[in-house]
Amino acid sequence: MPGANAPKRHALRRFLRSPKGLLSVILLALVAVAATATTRVWPGVLAAVSAGMIVDAPILRWRKRRWEFPSGALLTGLIVAMVLAPQEPWYVAAVTTALGVASKYVVRAATANTFNPAALALVAAFYLFDAGESWWGALPELPAIAIVLLVASGLFIADRVTRLHAVFAFLATYFLLFSATAFIGDPARVAELYRAPDVHA
Repeated sequence: MPGANAPKRHALRRFLRSPKGLLSVILLALVAVAATATTRVWPGVLAAVSAGMIVDAPILRWRKRRWEFPSGALLTGLIVAMVLAPQEPWYVAAVTTALGVASKYVVRAATANTFNPAALALVAAFYLFDAGESWWGALPELPAIAIVLLVASGLFIADRVTRLHAVFAFLATYFLLFSATAFIGDPARVAELYRAPDVHA
């Protein structure tokens, strides 16, 4: 029937217009750009996204009594893969994402996650695997236009979720505190924050 797929198309359009959907599309586009610098980006991305969705899909089915697309796991996987160094083995990205997705259900308040799942998992990956981070795949290895694309994408998403003021407030406080620390104390102790990969954060 011609209209049989209409509800699915409507659900897809609704997802793509949501902040989560927009961010997923933007991260996928950034992954594609990063892959022009090194094909090592793809194994980590595919492993992270697959592992996250495999963990999340049955939990969502059990909790909601129906199958639902695990969009949160997709996003967690993309973030984890884009923050981890592309040189990390694929299984590091997979395990890290699986831990992040699981943390949503284990470490939470009554109605929300206590921690950002991707951020918590990345901290765990450092201790479990001594995992390195490059931030945003291989984008730092590309020409400056790739960084411009990254910043523009970030500003777009922050504006869409009406958090642009929070972003600027955080960045101003972050750099002000560490710049003040450099002037008052030993600059060598905070110099790493202005070098790759920390500055890419």
